[in-house]
Amino acid sequence: MADFSVSLWIYAAVPFIEAYRVGSSIPSVVVLIIQLLAQYFTGAAMTPIFWIIYFISTYKKDLTAIRKGDADSVFFGTVVGYLLPTVAMLAWPAVPTNYVWQLFPLVVFAAIIPYRLVASKDTYALAGHNSVSSLYALIFAASLITHLGAFAAHNFNVESFIGDWLAPNPLPVKGSSPAGIFIYMLQWDGLYIFGSLTVAGVWLTADSILESVGIIGWFATTYLVLSPGAAVSAIFWWREKKLEGARKAVRK
Repeated sequence: MADFSVSLWIYAAVPFIEAYRVGSSIPSVVVLIIQLLAQYFTGAAMTPIFWIIYFISTYKKDLTAIRKGDADSVFFGTVVGYLLPTVAMLAWPAVPTNYVWQLFPLVVFAAIIPYRLVASKDTYALAGHNSVSSLYALIFAASLITHLGAFAAHNFNVESFIGDWLAPNPLPVKGSSPAGIFIYMLQWDGLYIFGSLTVAGVWLTADSILESVGIIGWFATTYLVLSPGAAVSAIFWWREKKLEGARKAVRK
């Protein structure tokens, strides 16, 4: 559970980052609504819907720049609104913190707005690529560490560990317990969520067929080895580094 929850941090962060790109026509409240609906209709269903809306509304727009104030607000918002509730849920499972966790999109949004109000106006004149890269680096590290911890908890048994992440059958095994059905749904939900993020990463990042194949290959080989969160955050981290490099090249 810890492994999956921490990996989902990237799912909480990327849509808000992209919504705050300079020139984006998607308000952050749309991200809030989509992610809240995902709590009821599953992330597997709602994540592709978000990206379809995003790509249609941003078609032919150059959404590469992000201001530091906006990037910092998402950094702060996801740490306060997603990471802290996740830690609380895992640390005190007997306390009904899971109800708060399910409302994480609302908590993230509620943390972003006041931060933007008190942030220095000067930060909105600066580029925010470094802040975004720092967020993705933190998600990468946190996801990798918890993934390795989960592997150790399985006594480094690869077969048992893989069974936590990949559903062996397209449908739940007949006679499965409620807990078994829940895990089965999480496995497929996670695969669709992280898979959708990877497809979005290909669309937003790749400049060639070779890069597209490379991104998909990276995701396929690191999904279980490094964790889904680390695999996807690395893709968007690379995207941000490419954008920062392009910005610096233009300024020279």
